[in-house]
Amino acid sequence: MSEDCQFLNIYVPNDLNITSNKSVMIWIHGGDIIVVTINYRVEVFGFLTTGNKVLPGNNVLWNQLLAIKWVKENILTFEGNPNSITLFGQSAGSYDECTLLILQASGGLFQRVIGESGSCMRPAFIKRIGADTISKIARTSGCPLPISNATVTCFCQIPASQLLNITNIILKISDFGPTIDNDL
Repeated sequence: MSEDCQFLNIYVPNDLNITSNKSVMIWIHGGDIIVVTINYRVEVFGFLTTGNKVLPGNNVLWNQLLAIKWVKENILTFEGNPNSITLFGQSAGSYDECTLLILQASGGLFQRVIGESGSCMRPAFIKRIGADTISKIARTSGCPLPISNATVTCFCQIPASQLLNITNIILKISDFGPTIDNDL
């Protein structure tokens, strides 16, 4: 052991901008906890859907479920208790964990949730018709309409940064969210 222990881990979004004035969360551990952070697809890459099996959507939630399942199955190797898992998140993370809380697919994967702003019970959060969003993107990017496999293939040929730029111009962040897909 050493008193040379004053280190910080700071995680920031990729769009670092010193004028953005983002909220800050500081986790002060009690010395007997394991913290796991996950990455997952967001915005257009996380929620784009055709509203059918061509591109079912909800990738954000599928990514998160896969990560949580992996933690549940493997955390014992890291001396963690697979039966004492708490999700905690803020803003979009809070919306997502609220959604995970009510999904049958996440049954038994975690025991507690701490939501720090944001609730999936807000009516505007769930998108009932995700195909409207994909049509706007297809029109702007020159991909074929009506929505089909060819549209999705066209999207795959657009560089990710360009697709993100298109969506940032024509859509609001509130245009993205989980869709009712009768699957997840």
